[in-house]
Amino acid sequence: MDAVLLSGILAGWAATQIALGAYLVLAYSVGRREVEYLVFGLSCFALAITSAGAAWIYLGVQATWVRSMMLLHVGAIAASALNLHFAMCFSGVKPSRRFLAGLYLIAILFELLNASGGWWVRDVWYERHTRFLGFEWHGYTQRPTAAAMTFYVLAAIAVAVGLALLYRAHRSGRKEALPALLGGAVVLLAMGNDVAIVWREWRTVCLLPHAFWLYALPVAGTLLGRYRAAAGELELKEAVLRLKTEQLQESTEQLRQIHDELARKQQLAAVGELAAAIAHEVRNPLAIIINAVAGLRRATATENDRATLLDIVEEESARLNGLVTHLLQYARPVKLTRSSFAPGELVRRAQSLADERHEVLELVDSDDGVTSLRADAELLGLALDNVVSNSIQAMPGGGTIRIVVRKDQLNGAPCARIEVRDTGHGMDEKVLSRAMDPFFTTHPSGTGLGLPIVQRIMEAHGGAVRLASQPGEGTSVTLLLPLDDQLAAVNTTAEPRP
Repeated sequence: MDAVLLSGILAGWAATQIALGAYLVLAYSVGRREVEYLVFGLSCFALAITSAGAAWIYLGVQATWVRSMMLLHVGAIAASALNLHFAMCFSGVKPSRRFLAGLYLIAILFELLNASGGWWVRDVWYERHTRFLGFEWHGYTQRPTAAAMTFYVLAAIAVAVGLALLYRAHRSGRKEALPALLGGAVVLLAMGNDVAIVWREWRTVCLLPHAFWLYALPVAGTLLGRYRAAAGELELKEAVLRLKTEQLQESTEQLRQIHDELARKQQLAAVGELAAAIAHEVRNPLAIIINAVAGLRRATATENDRATLLDIVEEESARLNGLVTHLLQYARPVKLTRSSFAPGELVRRAQSLADERHEVLELVDSDDGVTSLRADAELLGLALDNVVSNSIQAMPGGGTIRIVVRKDQLNGAPCARIEVRDTGHGMDEKVLSRAMDPFFTTHPSGTGLGLPIVQRIMEAHGGAVRLASQPGEGTSVTLLLPLDDQLAAVNTTAEPRP
């Protein structure tokens, strides 16, 4: 009956140790990514195996003694290595990977020795009759081999080193290490008792599973208290983060309102600037037309004067019509109707703009040429016409315009490069920096909307415009048009910009 009671107590300890180990491993897995939680949880599992083996010994007979002792030592060997690893982590000593590899390799070698049956001197059995604290138990035992005794010595050294580390942590100001230190000392004494039982020196019962709780409870309490403190700190940080998030959302909303207000003001400013520019561009032709009409009303005007004044009215009216046409082209949304066509069609259309003083040449890269474009032919032709018209105006005395079409890269994707080079007077840095601004022009009859229209058309195609110029050396305008259909289809409609 005493043996059954001892076995039941040890089985209860084993179940409790499994529960504690599972809790610590779960705490490690869920939130506390600190290795000491995991290592001590695994150590609890190992001691549960030892307790189960001891419980089996008290219930078993000679035939099952070897298997029960083998199970007991499986847990004891693993617990020795895990406890030393835990003591190092708990005391703040970070073990190297090489040390841990050697520690667990030694444990594996002893596990293999235990599994192979080399732990005991075979065929030598001893009867043992134990009376201790009112318990009485009768069983059998064998003498351990020299290799097994080596493990007992190394295990005792490992526990002693762990106690030294805990003592060091206590001396450094970590008060929670003192209960663990005292519990570890009791575990070391219990180990000595159990080894003496194996060596048949003492006639007591196995004390290690019982003594383990004097060590495990303060350690588990410290770890769980640290877990609770960390959880509280995490909740506090979460509350602070939530408050900061709400403040950030409020700031974002205020910033959005300020941005919308600024956008409205910028839009009004742009409209005012545009209105002023249009008024400036319209005032001069209107003044000329008014003066010409006044001249036509004079009775003294000759037929030649009337013809000249009518020509002036017609010319200024055409200028106003061109201004309105360009303004509408620039202001209305650009809607694309894509089709496939050869780049030569655009070049031939641009060549029709040249007179006898100007020559438009098409130079196609034969090695890396572009045979087909997929775009809005009408709008792309309009863009190229505006560029060629600017080149013609830059060469009033005549000259050559070269159009080079070849493949290139735009933002890492393939594109068609349509480069228009002229031999005109060129632009300095100041003029070049403003060339894309609406209504900015250096030509007396220009509207200043040609290049802005070109830019809007190319952006609607997902492309870009590049300018390069040197005074006295001519200007180069490059149109980059994506060849990838997916990339080119990003902008099918471009809204007018302020």
